[in-house]
Amino acid sequence: MYKTTSDWTRNKKSAAIIYADATGNITEITLARFLADSPENTIEQFQRLKALSDMLFHAEDKSEREQADLETPLEYVSAEYAAPSAEDVVCNADEETCQAYIKRKTKMAALVPHVLDKLTPVQRKRYLLHFGDGLTTRRIAEIDGVSHVAVIDSLAAAQKKIEKFLSKEAQL
Repeated sequence: MYKTTSDWTRNKKSAAIIYADATGNITEITLARFLADSPENTIEQFQRLKALSDMLFHAEDKSEREQADLETPLEYVSAEYAAPSAEDVVCNADEETCQAYIKRKTKMAALVPHVLDKLTPVQRKRYLLHFGDGLTTRRIAEIDGVSHVAVIDSLAAAQKKIEKFLSKEAQL
């Protein structure tokens, strides 16, 4: 599992540069120690090293978190964090409400291809990448070679078209 106090957190909160070796021993290099080690050392050099150290620890911390998320078995995910599905909530009410819900859900599922047909090819691609595959708007912008704002505007226009289509369908 992921450690609760990361090297990055320790390094970021300290005015010193924190070094943790493979055995877990922690060494702090303070500005005073850095300057005392060599007459050529400067405050600016220390600040650059501290910034670099923060950046490297942050990258390592992020990588470790992502790896830990990938390696966490589902059985360790506590049931207390799981929310009941909408179907469980509605179908525990009464039979008539449950049947109406299932009918509406089936109708909505059948509408998905029709909803996507209302979007331009670019909007459809970006919408599916963002909401289907979970890509960030910045990543989609990199893929498409456009600005981040262009992707946000495209997704907003797509959302507007979808809402318009669904509101018409709801009236039927």
